[in-house]
Amino acid sequence: MAKFDDEAAYDVTLTRLVKVVGIELLPRDKHEMRGGFLNRLVEENGRDAVDTAKRL
Repeated sequence: MAKFDDEAAYDVTLTRLVKVVGIELLPRDKHEMRGGFLNRLVEENGRDAVDTAKRL
């Protein structure tokens, strides 16, 4: 599985509701996050939780 660059920023859309470190993220919203947070999201919720992740 490809790991995201911890320091890079990404535009992310999700496939479903996910929780990361107690924060709920909704799939209908676009999210901007750092790669380190995105890696944690994938660890906790699986790669299938991420629909798209475009590096900014």
